[in-house]
Amino acid sequence: MQKRLGWLIFGLLLVVVGSVTVFFYYTGHMQTRVNTIAEEKFTKQFKSPTGDGDSMSGAGNQPTATDQASSNFVGTAQLTEVGQYRLTADGIEQKLVKMKTLNKYMTDGDFTYHITGVALVRERARDNHALQVARRLYNDHGLASEYYTLTLSYTVANDSANTVVTRGVTAATYKNEVAMTMLTGLVNSGLATTSGIASGGASSAMMTALVPKEYGKKVSRVDLQFSALFDSNGMQVTKPTRVMAVTF
Repeated sequence: MQKRLGWLIFGLLLVVVGSVTVFFYYTGHMQTRVNTIAEEKFTKQFKSPTGDGDSMSGAGNQPTATDQASSNFVGTAQLTEVGQYRLTADGIEQKLVKMKTLNKYMTDGDFTYHITGVALVRERARDNHALQVARRLYNDHGLASEYYTLTLSYTVANDSANTVVTRGVTAATYKNEVAMTMLTGLVNSGLATTSGIASGGASSAMMTALVPKEYGKKVSRVDLQFSALFDSNGMQVTKPTRVMAVTF
């Protein structure tokens, strides 16, 4: 009886140790980040850790009296009209500068890419914490406190016989040949990049990229290249697409 009880206690200890190990592995590998304008159409707003760094403006993530009095301030709600602005939980002010519905297609083998919309946003980090969040998000350690981002929404239709996954846009290039990539300046999001695209179906995704300083709100074109596609086993089944010019 005592021997059986000993084995039972030993087994329970193994389960507890294993659970703790798994917990620390996953929490240690998870990265915190803020959602872009685009991502919030798919997910709830991310709540960042509390405790801002040294403040540049003194405002942080709290609306000022000027914000509260402005008819263009929408709090943390989705931006729907040009001129509106909001404040993220991390203290980044986002103002909608341009928004346009698009209807541009590109076919690449069995796959069709459909650009459906674009939004240009002026963003301003209100304190040091917000600036560091933005720099980490775009992997740009020299990012200024005020910058512009371009978000494009698109769908990918799959006419092949297999479910595939895209890694999204690999490069967004502006006419001065400055390119934003997944290494720096570009963030992909959406169902097509996570759940994949079933055979005979279509799935949505979005890309948000920094806009070079010399363009800012004047930007009117970006050239996109989409990633290779991969099957459910992670095997590459297509090459990266040719470049797709998008004007707006």
